[in-house]
Amino acid sequence: MQIKLYNKSKVERGRAHRNSYERLKDEIDKSRAAYEKGYGSTAAGANSYFDLEILRNLADNDRSLLG
Repeated sequence: MQIKLYNKSKVERGRAHRNSYERLKDEIDKSRAAYEKGYGSTAAGANSYFDLEILRNLADNDRSLLG
């Protein structure tokens, strides 16, 4: 995932402070928009493919790290 690749320090600080979404909101929103443009709107709720990939890549499957 490019967010993790290009924002390594933000990802690390977000995990440490349990506020990854707050720190990476702009990057996540841009990535979501690009995903939706290419693949259509994501399914509602926390179980969409995009949301699961954000959880897996940015928070090591620990939802509490997203804040």
